[in-house]
Amino acid sequence: MNFFGFFKHKKKKIEEREKLKQLLKEKYLYFQNILNENNHALSIMADLEEKLSGEYIFDIHYIQSNVEAVSKAVLEIIKNLNTLSDGKYSELEKIYAQIKEKIEKILTSKIEIPKTDFTLPIESLD
Repeated sequence: MNFFGFFKHKKKKIEEREKLKQLLKEKYLYFQNILNENNHALSIMADLEEKLSGEYIFDIHYIQSNVEAVSKAVLEIIKNLNTLSDGKYSELEKIYAQIKEKIEKILTSKIEIPKTDFTLPIESLD
């Protein structure tokens, strides 16, 4: 190795080290995002559970908006996890979509009251 070859080799090592630092920094940010979204989802779920204790009044809009917020947080966790792991958990996106669809069906379903001799339309009441 000649004198200039030594500096080229040194420069290459420094560039590789900088690339590794940048990669580690990116992975750390994705991991931080996973933790933040997880904490956000858990705090929403804790709030929902507190409301279910019976001391609070809430409506369907409250439930729907909180379910949507948890759903978005979980999706962000899945995306960050896949980015962090180079797509190892891509199957989670399909499972997430299935679960979300089931939850949406539950939240949008309406109770059907069957017509019988014991039910009267409200218009018939005087």
